[in-house]
Amino acid sequence: MKHLLHSFLSKSTDGSTFKYEIYSKYQELGYHKKIPEGTCQIVQSVFDADSNLFKVVDINLNIDELFKANQPNPNTWYSDGQDRVSLDMVISYLDALN
Repeated sequence: MKHLLHSFLSKSTDGSTFKYEIYSKYQELGYHKKIPEGTCQIVQSVFDADSNLFKVVDINLNIDELFKANQPNPNTWYSDGQDRVSLDMVISYLDALN
């Protein structure tokens, strides 16, 4: 994965700060702004107050549950293509993990 699509910070319920970086094979998400399954990699880091740095926790965070929950229905035509997961959905999913 070579293109950084989005990076954001998220606070957990215990006060920890997480940073998520969403990388993709593609520079753009296309006309409908959907992410094809298997084309993104998510790096999760947590802020370490002692060193004042973000430490990488997971270099390939698994979000297969999000893609499974949003699979296209079989034998159904979608005007915006078969990919059902948008960047906003990924961000909301990651934010809810904390």
